[in-house]
Order: sequence, then C-alpha cells, then structure tokens
Amino acid sequence: MTKVALISPGSLGAAVGKALAEQGHLVCCAVAGRSAATSARAADAGFELHPSLDSMLAGSDFILSLATPAEAINVCVEVAAALERLRGAGVANSGKRAVFIDGNSISPLTAMSIADALRDAGVVCAKASFFGPGNRLTRSNVVMLSGAGGRAAAALFNPCAEAKFIGEDFAAAAAVKMCMSILTKSLPALYLESMQAARASGQFDAVLWLSGRLYPQISEMMSRLLSTYPAHFQRRIDEMREMEQWLEELALAPPVARAARASIEKLRLDRYEGIGFEGLGEMLVTFLSADGAGAKPEAAEEAICRD
Repeated sequence: MTKVALISPGSLGAAVGKALAEQGHLVCCAVAGRSAATSARAADAGFELHPSLDSMLAGSDFILSLATPAEAINVCVEVAAALERLRGAGVANSGKRAVFIDGNSISPLTAMSIADALRDAGVVCAKASFFGPGNRLTRSNVVMLSGAGGRAAAALFNPCAEAKFIGEDFAAAAAVKMCMSILTKSLPALYLESMQAARASGQFDAVLWLSGRLYPQISEMMSRLLSTYPAHFQRRIDEMREMEQWLEELALAPPVARAARASIEKLRLDRYEGIGFEGLGEMLVTFLSADGAGAKPEAAEEAICRD
C-alpha cells in the first residue's frame, strides 16, 4: 500500500487526500497543533492520524504539501529537518526515496527556493499545480506536474484527475499556475468593477441578467470563484502577490495584476466568511454595498432589502 503523508488537511488537502484514499492509498496527516475542525475533517476523510510530523513521514512514499503560499517554504524546511532526524535515528525507510510533491500556488521563484531547501533531504521533488474545483478532486480537475518526481506524481494522481507531466524542470508547473492565475485572479476584479458600476448607475439587475444571458460560462465561473474568497481571502491575496513578484522577475510590468490585487484586497471579503448566499446577485450586493469598498454584513443586508 502506498503511504502518502499529507501536509496539510485543509479544504483542498482534505479533498485531494480523500480522493487518494478512495484509490486505496494510505493517507496520513499529523494533527499536533492543528485545530479541532482540521482534526475532525481529517478523521472524517478516513486519514490515519499521527501525533507528530516525524511519525507521519516515517516510511512515506509520497509527501504532499498543500499549505498556503506563505507557508510553502517553511513546510519544506520542516520536512527536510524531520527527515534528517529520522535518518539520524536510524528509522528504516525514513522517506529517503520519497517523492516530495509541492502542490501550493506559488511562483517559479518560490518553487526553486523549495527545491534548494530539499536538495540534501534525500527526496525526489515534483511540482504539482491543481486546476478546477478546490473542494473535490475528480476527472474534471487537471493537475500539471513537473520535476524529477513528476512522472511518479502523475501516476499517483491520474486515476483521480487528469494528470499531465510537462517536463523535468521543477518550476515548470509553477509557471503554468502563475500564467493561469493572472487570468483567473484578475477576471474577478474586472467583473466586480463592472458590477460596481452597474450598482452606481442603478442598472445592477439589468447588467447581472444580461451578463448571465450573453456570457453564462463567465457568470458561472465568477459565482464559483468569488464564493471561495471569504473563507480563503488571505490565501488569494498571497497568490496574487506571488504572480506580481514573478512578473517583475521576468521584467514584465504587472499593472493589471497589481491593480486586480489592490482592488480585491480593499474589499476585505474575509468579513463575510460563514455567510451563506442565495445566489450570485446576493453575493455581489453584499460584497459591493455601502462605499464600494466592502460593507459590514449588517449594512449589506440592509442594501439587499432596499434592492
């Protein structure tokens, strides 16, 4: 049985881990220091719970990091240190031949920092970039993979999703992720600006209807993407900063990406975490109420009643 050490079992991690477990793999996670909700989510998904990172990594075939962009480098540093401790303790099959898969939304610059940190850890590295719904992993999802361990990682994911190996360059899948993020992270800002203008001009209902009538796929995409922002607001901002930094490293001015991030950031959509919305229209009214820079939920509810 293939042992997959999962870091960490958040919403995406739980979805990916559950899909792998359903394929017969042993998915493990360390719950020390994690919230009760995370521990419960991992248990509900059927994961094997471990008291420590070292315990989880011992004997692992794959080490899958699905943290946040801000945590990605720290995770790999902690993994490298844990593997060194296991080797020093003489633990058999301590992950020396394991494939470390970084599945975080990071730039090629951050990806190479991760590769450097793991250079002496005795693992084979693969970069994975996930596309499609984040609350499940099915054949409707696409996983782009690169690096020396990319083929092995593709074989791991292929029964669960459409996995595509794109080359030995570890950072390749990260570059694909950033290119796609420029599109998928900037479009919501443009869409919100359009709807903000519609509200200001008194034509919100007409514009919302017409956009759905003419561009149903865009409306569906915005509904799906924007609904994730309250619960994952800081993660989205961190992802957008990653793509800005990468564009600057490429000597490409990122005015659109930077403006999109600033536009989304000022809305402070994390204030609406846990609020259920009846549909796209109600969600937009809530996000764009009051001064156009986000409203408190109470003000948003009043705006919905007025409309």
